[in-house]
Amino acid sequence: MADMKNTPNDGLIRTYRERLEIAKIYEEKIHTIVETGKTINFVDNISEIMDAMLGLAVKITNSEFSAASLMGKTGKIYFKKNMPYAGSESLPIDTGFDREKGLCGLLMRTKKPYICNITEADKYLSGDKKEAYKIKNFLSIPILAKNEDFVGLFEVYNKSRLEPYNENDVDLLAMLGSFTAIAVERYRMSAEIGKFGEELEKLIEEILNTEMMLKDNCKKLTESQMELSSLNNRIKEAAVVAELLGNAKGTEEGAFRDKIEELKYILRNHDGSKQA
Repeated sequence: MADMKNTPNDGLIRTYRERLEIAKIYEEKIHTIVETGKTINFVDNISEIMDAMLGLAVKITNSEFSAASLMGKTGKIYFKKNMPYAGSESLPIDTGFDREKGLCGLLMRTKKPYICNITEADKYLSGDKKEAYKIKNFLSIPILAKNEDFVGLFEVYNKSRLEPYNENDVDLLAMLGSFTAIAVERYRMSAEIGKFGEELEKLIEEILNTEMMLKDNCKKLTESQMELSSLNNRIKEAAVVAELLGNAKGTEEGAFRDKIEELKYILRNHDGSKQA
C-alpha cells in the first residue's frame, strides 16, 4: 500500500478546524456571560455580584486570578479579589475613585481598557504588588453605567501558559463589565426604592396619626357644640321664666318658686363656665 502523503489542503483543513473550535469556545463563553448576567440581576448583595463576576472573569479569559472595585449603594467603594492564596473577602474602601491617580484614574479618564503583557516597565504596577501576587501580565477594563458614568473596574491577571491578553479577552471582559454595570445599577436603585419605601411608611403613619387626632378633636367639638346648644336652650327657658317673674311683679310664691330656683342655678353655672 502506498504511503499517505500530506497535501496542501491538510494544513488548510487543520487551520479551519482550529478556528472553528476557537469560535465555538468563544460562543460558549458569550452564552455563559449572558446567562450569568441574567442571574445576577436578581441579586441584592454587592459581595455576591462581585463573586459571580470575578469567578467568571477568570474563566472566560483563562486567567489565574481577578479583582474588582465597585461603587455600592451609598457611593462607598468595595474592593474584592479572587486569588487562590489571598482569599476573596469583600472590603469597603474609605476613599473614592480618584480620576487623577493611578490606573483607576486612567480608566476613568479614557474609559478604555488597559492591557499590560510586559510588567517590567509598567508604571501602573508597583514592584511590591508584582512580587506579592507574582503578576506576569494583566488586563483592566472600566465598568460603565448606561450614561457612561464610571462605577468600577475589572482586572484579570496571569493568562494561562503565559499567553498575552488580546482583543478577544477585552471584548469578553467588556461584555461582562456591561452586565455587571446593569446589576450594580439595579442594586443601587433597589436601595433608593427601599429608602423611599421607608420614608413613605413613616409619612403614612404620620397621616394616620393626624387623622385619628382630627377625628378625636371633631368628636370633642361635636360634644362641646351639643353642650352649648343645651345651655342656650336652658338660658332661653330661664329668660322666659324671668319674663314671667317680671310680670308677676317680683312674686316668689306659688308656681314660680321652682322656676326661680332653677333660674338661679342655671345663671350661676353659666357664669361659672364663663369664668373658667
